[in-house]
Amino acid sequence: MSANRFGIPALAHEECLAGFAAWGATAYPVPLSWGATFDPELIRRMAAAIGEDMRRVGIHQGLAPVLDVVRDARWGRVEETIGEDPYLVGTIGTAYVQGLESAGIVATLKHFAGYSASRAGRNLAPVSMGSRERADVLLPPFEMALREGGARSVMHAYTDTDGIPSAADEELLTGLLRDTWGFTGTVVADYFGIAFLKILHGVAGDFTEAAALALRAGVDVELPSVKTFGADLVQAVTDGTVPEELVDRALRRVLAQKAELGLLDADFDPVPPALKDADTDDGADTDALRGTVDLDSPGNRELAARAADESVILLRNNGALPLSAPRRIALIGPQADEPTAVLGCYSFPLHVGVHHPEVPVGIALPTLREALVREFPGVEIVTVRGADVDTDDTSGFDEAVRVARDADVVVVALGDRAGLFGRGTSGEGCDAESLALPGVQQALLDRLLDTGTPLVVTLLAGRPTRWAAPPPGPTRSWRPSSPAPRAPPPSPACSAAPSTPPAGCRSACPPGPGASPPPISPPGSPAAATSPRSTRPRRSPSGTVCRTRRSTGAISSSPPRRPPPTGSSPSPSPSATPATGTAPRSSSSICTTRSPPSSSPCSGSSATAGCRSPRARHAGSR
Repeated sequence: MSANRFGIPALAHEECLAGFAAWGATAYPVPLSWGATFDPELIRRMAAAIGEDMRRVGIHQGLAPVLDVVRDARWGRVEETIGEDPYLVGTIGTAYVQGLESAGIVATLKHFAGYSASRAGRNLAPVSMGSRERADVLLPPFEMALREGGARSVMHAYTDTDGIPSAADEELLTGLLRDTWGFTGTVVADYFGIAFLKILHGVAGDFTEAAALALRAGVDVELPSVKTFGADLVQAVTDGTVPEELVDRALRRVLAQKAELGLLDADFDPVPPALKDADTDDGADTDALRGTVDLDSPGNRELAARAADESVILLRNNGALPLSAPRRIALIGPQADEPTAVLGCYSFPLHVGVHHPEVPVGIALPTLREALVREFPGVEIVTVRGADVDTDDTSGFDEAVRVARDADVVVVALGDRAGLFGRGTSGEGCDAESLALPGVQQALLDRLLDTGTPLVVTLLAGRPTRWAAPPPGPTRSWRPSSPAPRAPPPSPACSAAPSTPPAGCRSACPPGPGASPPPISPPGSPAAATSPRSTRPRRSPSGTVCRTRRSTGAISSSPPRRPPPTGSSPSPSPSATPATGTAPRSSSSICTTRSPPSSSPCSGSSATAGCRSPRARHAGSR
């Protein structure tokens, strides 16, 4: 309040894409897993819980949800999206907005619009898309979340469409958003997005001109700090270079939102509710307050676990699941005992904590190995890394093969590493050239398949992956990220064998390692029945594949749930009945997951269906 002469309080914003991005806050499954649940009510409750935690510590605005519809699986930010079906993205995204707004947090829709359709799936690359496709595919989720969800803020995209950057697109940010859709909230810049009009897009000669273009288009707030809306802009307004009414228009919108939030009330208290009884006076020992606010309650963890559970999809089970009572389990792969394997790039530990390795993670992140130990007490579990996520080191192959041959069943933990701007194989700024498994993981899988031991493949990843020689019926899961009392199941599952997604899976899998997924044909349609896209694996040890994205948990052999028909709200299907009995030794299973495991991801308990999409690599943003 002391930073301006009027004493107007600041409006605090924070990330909340995979949970409140604060130390010690619950890590929830990433948006790909939300879509895989097909459960809007659950996502609404989850978002409300996130919002309540944010409000307790004085946050006013959340920078979520991401409503970009996936168009290329190679894009790094696929794990942040809800999927590639506009209706599903809109339905689940709207539920998230409703939950966040119900807690008094301003929901921010991003990235408006076209970011996910960049050429070749490259972060910040231009978008080549016609107006019809844009209106049919990219815009509906935003309109749904505004009209039905009541979102009060929108963030512009970094990209340009047909040469016009979103941050300078008056037809988009004012003509469509406000004049046609009737939006009355604030438009905020993606981080450094206004400056990008000069340094990336080259449509402004200096930062003042960039500010003028953005204000005229309809951008009201510069984030994360003042770069273009500063002293030079003030001087330009004083000189008459930039019309004062543009600044006044943006100011009215910002002040109206602050008034709505109570920040301009006479009795406004800047001390957040969670600290109302604490000593916050000048000179008080504020360090003593660290760790006194619980942002990872049992209720939060239960919601996170349920979201992870509901996001599992089992595509095929030739008898390997459920695991009955094996004498020895070989757990092999780079994700076998990696705590962060269940997290997305916008989780606090990977978004912020990675820069402070001396600071404890702050939340429990059970590994797949720990989950299996809890699920199968008394069973010998031999863990071997075998390979790294993305290096060419094959020195661990021989040990992995030896351990696999001596086991009753092999659980293979493959996938990618979430990170930002080159620190991962999935995440913002981590685009992929190919949809093949990173590093030498495919070669490791080939060697393990040759042993003839039944396999359960758990893929902890953030995008669809094409396996050169997939076992029949692989499944996928998307970074479930939640420390649950039991292993949260793999989220979105996608078969790597057939390229046409099964019922319940909204993310098509690529027909080849360098190809994007083909268009989806509705189940039962002539196109789906005659599609030549399905490919037969070159070898076929019987098996089941189960993938999950940042979420792990129980997987059953029951059929996956179908996606909601157009025009109706998606609703969860009843829990499937767990399969029983001992799996034949010749069977093999593939299980993919991306969410903190607490118990076996392949324990045979009931599972629900769902699936999202793929991944990115350039500079960027929020």
